[in-house]
Amino acid sequence: MRNFGAGEISTAYATYLVNGYNRVDEVIHFDSILGRPLASMEYFNYTFKRKFHAGVGRMVITGIVSDGINDYPYNDTVSKQIQGISSVTDIAARSVVLTPVGNRIRVELLIENVGARGANNFEVGYMIDNDPSTARIETFTRPTPLAVLTTATHTFEATLSNRSGGYPVVTGFVHAFDDNDPSNDSTNIIAPSTPDLEAVKVEVEENSAADCRVFIVVRNVGNISMVNQSISLSAVVNGTELSATLPVNIPTGQSARYEFSRRIPKSSSRSYVGSGRVTFNGDANSENDQTTNVVVVNYVAGAPTVDDPTSLSLEQNYPNPFSGQTVIPAGCLRAHLRCRRYGSPRQGLRAVLLSRPSDRHTRPLGMQRRCLLLWHRRLRRTPHA
Repeated sequence: MRNFGAGEISTAYATYLVNGYNRVDEVIHFDSILGRPLASMEYFNYTFKRKFHAGVGRMVITGIVSDGINDYPYNDTVSKQIQGISSVTDIAARSVVLTPVGNRIRVELLIENVGARGANNFEVGYMIDNDPSTARIETFTRPTPLAVLTTATHTFEATLSNRSGGYPVVTGFVHAFDDNDPSNDSTNIIAPSTPDLEAVKVEVEENSAADCRVFIVVRNVGNISMVNQSISLSAVVNGTELSATLPVNIPTGQSARYEFSRRIPKSSSRSYVGSGRVTFNGDANSENDQTTNVVVVNYVAGAPTVDDPTSLSLEQNYPNPFSGQTVIPAGCLRAHLRCRRYGSPRQGLRAVLLSRPSDRHTRPLGMQRRCLLLWHRRLRRTPHA
C-alpha cells in the first residue's frame, strides 16, 4: 500500500477476501509498527495475521485498504488470481457433553478439524462457571492425526462430582500450535448425550477354505465415546443368519470391525447378498442401524497382515509441493511404503523414498518440478527356505 494523501495516517483498515467470501478484517496501527504515522507518499507492506482456508485450485484474492476518511476510494482495491495450496491448521470446539457415570460426571469435548491439514497432540480443556482456576487441561492424541473435516471427542480423565445445582456453565476449549482462527477455539454449548452407532458394511472374507469368515463394520457417529457399551450385532448373508453380543469401546468418529463366530458357505459365483445390523440400549438414531452393503475381501493364508486402513496416513506437504525442502510425513504401520516422483519425460522416474518396513517416514522431496505422489500398500510373501 501507499499513502497518496497529503497528510500522515496513524490507522488503516485492511481487508482481504478469497473468491468473494471468507472476509478477514484487520486494523493496522502504524504508530505501533513503525513508531510513527505513515508519511505522505510512503510505501508500506502489511502481512495479515490470519491465514485463509483454501484447497488446491484457482483462487481470486481481493485486498482492500482504507483509512476511514478516504477522499479517493478508486485505488483502494486490488485483485489477483492465483493457484495455491493451503496448509492451514484450525481446530474448533463444538460442544461439551456431560454424562452421569455412577456418582461422577464424565466430561467430553466434541471437536472438529475445520482446517486443511491433519492435527494431533494439541491441548484440550474445560472450566466451570467461567472460573479459570477450575480449568482442567489435557492432550488430545491419537495413533493417527485427526483428519480434515472430521469430528472427534476427547474424554477427560478429570471428572466432575455430582452437585445439587448441576453444571449450567461449562466452557470447553482447544489450543493448537499455529491455529488460524482463535474465534472457534472455545464453546459454552452443553449438548445432550447422543449415542449413535451406524452399520457401515458387512465383509465376507474368502480364502481357500470351503467356508468364509464374516465381519461387520460399525462407526460411532454420536457425540460421545462408546466405553464398555454392550451392543448386539447381526447379519444375514445368502440366507445364513449370524449374531453376536459383546462390549465395545469406539471413540466418536471412528470405526471398528467385528467378526462373527459362525462362518458361511463359500459362493461359487462370489456373489453375496444380505444385510447387517447393530443395536444397543439408548440408541439416539435407529435409522442408520442397518446396512445392505455386503462386500467381498480376500485373505491369503501365510501372508503378513496389514493394519486397518485407518492406520495409514499421508499428511499435508510443507511448505509447498514446489519447494526442494518440502517434507511429506507418511505413516504406514507394518507395511511397505514407496514414494516416487514423476518429472518430465527426460528425467524419467526417480524413487524418492525406497520401499522399506517402518512405522513412519519423513524425507525431503528435493525436487525442482511439480510432482505427483502415488500412495499404495501391498502384501509381500516370504518364500520358504
